[in-house]
Amino acid sequence: MSGMQHYVCGFLQFSSPDSLVPIPKALLRSMVGLKVAYFGSDFFSIRCLDHLMNLSFKQHHIGTLDLIAKHSKRGGRGNKQILETPIVSYAKLKQLNILRAEKNSEIESLSANSYDLAIAVSYGKLIPQTFLKSLRYGGLNVHPSLLPKYSGPAPLQHTILNGDSVTGVTVQALHPTTFDKGSVLKQEVCHDYRPDSETTESLGLKLADLGGPLLSDVVKFTFDNLILPEPVETSNEYSYAPKPSPSLYQINWNVLSTTEIIRRFNALGPLYTFKHCHVVKKPPFTGLKRVILDKISPIADISSNLSAELTTPGMFTSVEDGLIIKSLDGYIKVKSLKFQGFGSQDSNSFMASLPKRTGDSVHVFLFNDS
Repeated sequence: MSGMQHYVCGFLQFSSPDSLVPIPKALLRSMVGLKVAYFGSDFFSIRCLDHLMNLSFKQHHIGTLDLIAKHSKRGGRGNKQILETPIVSYAKLKQLNILRAEKNSEIESLSANSYDLAIAVSYGKLIPQTFLKSLRYGGLNVHPSLLPKYSGPAPLQHTILNGDSVTGVTVQALHPTTFDKGSVLKQEVCHDYRPDSETTESLGLKLADLGGPLLSDVVKFTFDNLILPEPVETSNEYSYAPKPSPSLYQINWNVLSTTEIIRRFNALGPLYTFKHCHVVKKPPFTGLKRVILDKISPIADISSNLSAELTTPGMFTSVEDGLIIKSLDGYIKVKSLKFQGFGSQDSNSFMASLPKRTGDSVHVFLFNDS
């Protein structure tokens, strides 16, 4: 624009002070940045938002950014604690405007704010069609898989559980009626993915660090061109990634290999098993008690003495830095255990407390199929 023109409160002024021409709303909006509603909850959505703040917000592609969070809830002992989704703390730190919306009617009422764009990342709720229609450019989502593979709520967990060799991230348009059915706008493979060692958190952070900048690219394109990018073609086959079944958290020692146990731990966190108890002292008890296993790692090799001692899947013994447990085809090491009704312990403390808790019983963990 030449030095003979400048903007005055929504008008374009030429050389004459009286020559004020109204600026088209689309042009005015692009000058001041997009008005964005960001729906989020967990660490993945926080990381994506952080990239968006550092790229699009600081470069003025976004003029207004409101954080839309679910309502706080009461929890803990006696329901005395106020529980917030993690992203609320981040939004407060960044001094973002925080709005609460969870019910469809609450989200639809946000239409009065005249947003240009909605971004929903790990929000856990379908954004209502009525609200999406009120947006100039619709909605966007960052999904941690190469869509349409692993559509659904748990793509990270299924990527790790299945031992996939390739994964990546997708930026898609929000579909008005169905999760993960929107047009794919950008997609990229994660070249830093390590299938044998990734956890849900480590993989989520890597894909957020890949997806956040992709999201910012889409926002910049929309800011520059006043339209979303054209959809791109993908070659992946559709599959669904449901929330992991509770049964996956229990170890069946006669079925699961060491690799499968480690994948479950990396994907799901602490796993559990059962220990038979026969206690004759008051109060007497005969039956199974649950034991939660944490800090699980594979063991490549053990001594011949330990190998001779651990002959059956589920059998365990203590070494200096952990509990060694026989799996179907090898061994795992566990450094933290929690016996039902008691707190977490290291392996040595756990073993020392076993006689009192379980009586004189064989050191073997069991699968409970009841």
